[in-house]
Amino acid sequence: MIILNLFTIAIVIWQVDKYVNRLTALTIGILLQSYWPYFETGLYSFNPFPLVFLSFALIFLLIDKKYLYGIIPIFLALNANLAGAGVLTIFYLSAFLLANKGKLGLKNIAFAGVFIGTNYKYIFSEFIKIIGGSIVPQTVYLGAVVYLAVTILFVKQKNKNKFINEFVRLTYLLLIISFLFFGSNQGYRAWHTVYLAPILLVAVILMISQFPKKIMIILISVIFLSQAHYFTNRYASYLKSSSDPGLLYNQIAVIDHIYSEANNQGFAVYNYVDTFYDYPYQYLFWWYGLRHYQYLPCEYANYPLSHKELYVPGNTSYTEPKRACDRLKFLIIQSTTNGEENERWIDKFREYHTLISTKIVGDIAIEKYEVKPDSPSDLCLWWGQCGS
Repeated sequence: MIILNLFTIAIVIWQVDKYVNRLTALTIGILLQSYWPYFETGLYSFNPFPLVFLSFALIFLLIDKKYLYGIIPIFLALNANLAGAGVLTIFYLSAFLLANKGKLGLKNIAFAGVFIGTNYKYIFSEFIKIIGGSIVPQTVYLGAVVYLAVTILFVKQKNKNKFINEFVRLTYLLLIISFLFFGSNQGYRAWHTVYLAPILLVAVILMISQFPKKIMIILISVIFLSQAHYFTNRYASYLKSSSDPGLLYNQIAVIDHIYSEANNQGFAVYNYVDTFYDYPYQYLFWWYGLRHYQYLPCEYANYPLSHKELYVPGNTSYTEPKRACDRLKFLIIQSTTNGEENERWIDKFREYHTLISTKIVGDIAIEKYEVKPDSPSDLCLWWGQCGS
């Protein structure tokens, strides 16, 4: 993730240096390094972060009118995030048609998105935060007004740099399509638009670079100081202790406690999380637990006898080595529910197991159990296969 982000910055610097000037290119490179939304794209535990690189790559290819090569970032985006890939596909087709004087204008694009629209008020608020955050993240509404003012001043300028003009035009096209796409449904999540904030930052710096020198210095200084202050405060919060169950050091502490309590015995562990699927622990038991304790749990899943093949491809490759399991089991509880349709299995589990101890790590509860002597087998208890 770090390598990809650094490579993205290098590509942006190279393109801006090539078509604008070196000073602007280096300014953008420095600002991206201290831009929290850009840094944050590498913090996700799944795959939206390549969208940032792929979006920049697509814009640069469209500016150079290399439409055939533009298909490559779109196909790669399908492996990162389907919603983001959908937006990039519409963006690519719209840019192609507009560049070739097709009949598809912004009014047509707007109509296509509105006919099933149900979420535009919320998306508008979220997009204002993204736009304003690229100027003054501490006061996003003021930042959005400044962004609009910068755009108006840029549009009124004569003799614009062709690369900058195309970059800004494509940025707004991508912004509009993203707004219409995500406003047309209720499925929007923050990670779907991780590509927007870095692109908006680059666009506004490019526009400002065309202003008179004094105005340019003042605006870039304000942006840099605001972003650096915001970045420092956000980054510092990660250095403080937190009870957040999603933080890695809390999850590692949970695994250490379980192995310590197991005392070299085999055990099963189940993760009771509101997201239903326990992706972080599926990775951490294999990556951390096996490396430090030399064996895996007999079963580690989101509920007993879970069909892990549905959410962990090749799950049988992550089951060995393990030790004989008899009666020891653990629950990792960080929610009051385990999905709407699966939340009550924990009551059944507790009925047939004896609680030995409870440990709290941040907002995570770890419960240690032993199977009651008269309990039915797991196959009988959870799948109803009780035999004769």
